[in-house]
Amino acid sequence: MIAIKRNKFKIIVAAVGAVIMMVSDGGAVIDTTARSASFSFKGALVRKPGPTSQFSKSLAHFTMGIIYDDEEAFDSAICEYKQALAVTPDVSYIHTRLAVDYILVKDNSRAIDELKAAKALDPGDARPKLLTALVYTSLNKFEEARKEYEEVTRLDPESIWALSNLADILVLQKKLNEAAAIYEKLLEKESASEAIYFNLAVIYSRTGKLDAAIDRLKGAIRINPDYIEAYIGLGILYEMKKDIPNAIASFEKASGLDPLNTAIYSQLGVLYYKSKKMDDAIRQYDTVVKLNPKDCDAYIALGYMYAEAGRFQDALKTFTTAQELDKNDPKPHFYLGMVYDRMKQKALAIKELREAIKLAPAFSDAYNYLGYMFAEDGINLDEAIILIEKAIEIEPDNGAYVDSLGWAYFKKGMLYQALEELEKAVKLEPNEPEIKGHLDTVREKLKNL
Repeated sequence: MIAIKRNKFKIIVAAVGAVIMMVSDGGAVIDTTARSASFSFKGALVRKPGPTSQFSKSLAHFTMGIIYDDEEAFDSAICEYKQALAVTPDVSYIHTRLAVDYILVKDNSRAIDELKAAKALDPGDARPKLLTALVYTSLNKFEEARKEYEEVTRLDPESIWALSNLADILVLQKKLNEAAAIYEKLLEKESASEAIYFNLAVIYSRTGKLDAAIDRLKGAIRINPDYIEAYIGLGILYEMKKDIPNAIASFEKASGLDPLNTAIYSQLGVLYYKSKKMDDAIRQYDTVVKLNPKDCDAYIALGYMYAEAGRFQDALKTFTTAQELDKNDPKPHFYLGMVYDRMKQKALAIKELREAIKLAPAFSDAYNYLGYMFAEDGINLDEAIILIEKAIEIEPDNGAYVDSLGWAYFKKGMLYQALEELEKAVKLEPNEPEIKGHLDTVREKLKNL
């Protein structure tokens, strides 16, 4: 599942953006032809003209507030705006500007109070509503934020910023179909961004519409051919559709755009492994360890690929390196035990598996592997049953573990117990041929008896 590309909900960034939107070199403050008397001070200017008017005093404090804002002295700016409001309390815009600074100093409660005042003075101004929505979003009050954005879109149906943020809020509320409808509407606009395509792809992926999600990600790439998140999303979606060649192509493109991203190489390693292209898988994980030579898990993954390719000496060397990087990690011991088992060096395999269990007493795979190895070899069968039962205690619905227990019972001659466990294992893993093979063997044995 790909993650949604959120718009910038960081309040400090959004608030400053709103300030820039509301003011252009301070000109709006003294524009006597502005549409709103409360916004432009037109009413105050008409009521009390002259150089010593209340307007002049308020304007002086307001101007100082802007200067302090430019210097990022927000506390001083707040004092100036408050003094301006003491003189002219009915000016919507000063309340809005004061609210912005309260947001910047993280006083959201007072910011909301000032924005309420601004909205009451000028109900037709969308800007206080936008800021209010941003504050509510930062507080995770998504329903309140949604209502504010809906009011903005009522005032300005073409506001892409408000519509896209409203869609984001609907996603957070899990109203995915409503969000998708808004994003589709935004795609009709010439200014539709790659982020809108990406977010719509996320929604479609979450609702199981994988083909539609892929189409939208391709749309994002048409706008921005270097959109790395879109290529990663495509890779994930193609893998979900079991289209491994296209998944590989998408992640290869992503790795070209971000050649230092080890997570991409790791994903490519998995995809090449699924394609049975072991040399390519090894090459990807080798790149990971070169980029991050202290990553124990990367060495484990590389060692596993070596083991699957039959390069046991390389696997032993790689797992040993992982062991040296983290002496308390049980996984290198587990995989060393696996390799030694394949190399028929049973004593070393047992030693490493026991060490893994010692380091991690809840390591169910280690219990199961050691128990199954004993069962396969027909040795230590009582201990094998105890070990596998411990694994099942940790993961009771693991069909592989239940199969191991049934096989251990079979090797011990407990055929009816074996039959019961293996029938249970087949129900848990109906598509696993090895388990079915074990069950058939037990049934044949009972038939002959």
